Amino acid sequence: MNAHTQALLVEMRDSAVAQLEAACQLDAAALDAATERRHAAAVALSAGVRPDPDAIREQVEEIRQLDIRLTRILKAGERTLSRVLITPQQTYDRTGRMTTGRA
Repeated sequence: MNAHTQALLVEMRDSAVAQLEAACQLDAAALDAATERRHAAAVALSAGVRPDPDAIREQVEEIRQLDIRLTRILKAGERTLSRVLITPQQTYDRTGRMTTGRA
């Protein structure tokens, strides 16, 4: 594997770590910036010479594990925010009965 490919893989891993940290802190701007950096590295990697899959297996697996953690954190954040921001509200329906619905 050449030095350029190695540098791009390191950038992808570092960007994935930055995405994970931003998601944990609910920092949308940092998450966007890290995602843009990661996308740029992925595009550069795909435009270059294809590395031997065996040579990059470890780095790819590390990035995959970071992606799994990122997905879990983003889903948990989404569930939590939707519960906090969209709470059931008690209201009266048109017949005068108390009902619970979404605000």
